[in-house]
Amino acid sequence: PRLIFDDTRNRLTHMRRPILTLLSLLPVLLLLAGCGGASVAGLGSLPTATPPPTEPIPEPTPTFLPPPTVTPFPTATPGGAVASSGLIGAGGGDVTPAIDRPLGELVFSSGFEAGWPTVSEEGVQVSLENGGYVFALAPNAMTVQNSSAVDAGNLYAQVEVTPQACPSGGGYGMFFRMRDSGNYYALTFFCDGRVTVFARSGGVLVPDPILDVTLPAGLSASSAGVHTIGVLANGSRIEVFFDGQSIAVATDTRHTRGDVAVYAVGPRSSELRVVFDNLGVWAAQ
Repeated sequence: PRLIFDDTRNRLTHMRRPILTLLSLLPVLLLLAGCGGASVAGLGSLPTATPPPTEPIPEPTPTFLPPPTVTPFPTATPGGAVASSGLIGAGGGDVTPAIDRPLGELVFSSGFEAGWPTVSEEGVQVSLENGGYVFALAPNAMTVQNSSAVDAGNLYAQVEVTPQACPSGGGYGMFFRMRDSGNYYALTFFCDGRVTVFARSGGVLVPDPILDVTLPAGLSASSAGVHTIGVLANGSRIEVFFDGQSIAVATDTRHTRGDVAVYAVGPRSSELRVVFDNLGVWAAQ
């Protein structure tokens, strides 16, 4: 019992000491407060506390990316040099005209085995796969790739297209007589069967189509399998073909010569995937 009592007393003693110390300092603290910060021997005046400077927190400036402006025929960005002018067989290709018309010499052909640019960016994937040129596009996306090897006026151009996913609103086709990114004709076969030719001149899209028709019964631009699309441009006369059949004829004089390109455009709410192969360009007679 004595040991327990002594231990308790010791603990009580230890608890009193801080209290006594505070009580003994209280008069000094009151004196300093009454002196309004006057000097105390050996201490000097009490410094006035200066809070550390507060650095302003920078507010991030939001950067808003403008939504892409996509139409079926935006200003084209030419796609890449696959051959120098005048070369035939840039990447090979087993090309035979699908139309029964007299044609001149073959001036360019490509099987897309190599040399064409690939693209990997948001909404647009262009790749060389199994000997084909694959365009995979998100909704409202569009891309065009030109040969950079053709400079022809009177020509017949054709390419094989295999639709793998071709919903309504999307389409594929060719540019021809393409002088630069603001001057060309655009031939489009839409997945819903509409066929158009538009012109861009001086960087401005001509609002009225040169040609706007529908594929005849029995032909489908979205059906599985390989389709051949073509355009015969001779002077001001423009004739378009699908699977070897003549679809429509129109006339226009805005552009007289230029390059050829393959292109595709995605629909508004779904994805499009098509494969191009065996591009050929012949002189027209």
